[in-house]
Amino acid sequence: GMYEIESLRLTPLNRIAELKLKSAGVKVTDNELPIIQLMQWGLAIGIRMTHQRTAAELLKMSLLTEKKKVYEKLVTNIPGGLLTFEKFLLKLSPRSAAEELLELFDMRLKA
Repeated sequence: GMYEIESLRLTPLNRIAELKLKSAGVKVTDNELPIIQLMQWGLAIGIRMTHQRTAAELLKMSLLTEKKKVYEKLVTNIPGGLLTFEKFLLKLSPRSAAEELLELFDMRLKA
């Protein structure tokens, strides 16, 4: 529920995504996880996905009330570890950060 979203929003990955959205001038919505919003924004500005399915899956997952699953799907077994990935994302432009998250999400869907 809402409480779960609140606590997930505080995770470093979501905090970083929120920073990226803000620096892109995007209003961060309360009822969505910043990582999901950043990926959706990325698709909206025209980042092309290798798999058509990715956009559909992302939409489906953002409608799911189980945001925690989306988060866990993304952060489990990141090559090089989550911390390294977070530090890497922090250095990127909003667009590149969205691209990296989508790439990761895409890989997850293929797995």
